[in-house]
Amino acid sequence: MYACITGKVLEKQNTYVVIETAGIGYMIACSHLTQDKLYVAQEQAMLFLEPWVREHEIRLYGFATQRERDWFRLLISTQGVGAKHAMSLLSIFEPQDLFQLIIEKNDALLTQADGVGPKLAKRIIVELFEKVSKMEEYALSDASNTQAPRVQTTTYTQVQQQAQRRQELQDALKSLGYDVAISKKIASETMQALGGDVDIQELIKYALKEISR
Repeated sequence: MYACITGKVLEKQNTYVVIETAGIGYMIACSHLTQDKLYVAQEQAMLFLEPWVREHEIRLYGFATQRERDWFRLLISTQGVGAKHAMSLLSIFEPQDLFQLIIEKNDALLTQADGVGPKLAKRIIVELFEKVSKMEEYALSDASNTQAPRVQTTTYTQVQQQAQRRQELQDALKSLGYDVAISKKIASETMQALGGDVDIQELIKYALKEISR
């Protein structure tokens, strides 16, 4: 079974990267935060792997850190949480931020992830709270974290600010007549593309361009 991969980054797309090693290119699904730590033509990229085998689907999921992979496994242990939900959460929240949200029982921020509604967010907190409350030292310490090269992570305060800006954008799109599902999807994609430091008007312009495509 695959545990990790080291090779050259051949391609980056919205939900996956292609890494070549020993003459074979592997398509690996990964979060946006992991993608941000990789670049095309990078010679020695390393990802920790989690094979996903189902009746009609075989896929490799890749993670920049062992901690991120551990959280993927933890999230999918929750009833109703699939791989897509887990990757959506890990695309906007670093592991230490997920830890903080669950400890604080902040289900509202968890719903900022694509596909995670209020009921599922509450279930994640209920089912994981006890497990997470016992892993504070692991979740917050970087000392023992083996990982691939990475950029500086966002702080919890920045995550809250970005979530607030994402909600503002979502509300603006709904006020323009777009339904909740489209508003949430486009707001999430816009924030991932531009970040939370951009003026709300610029975010709205970008979002409307994406919708019109």
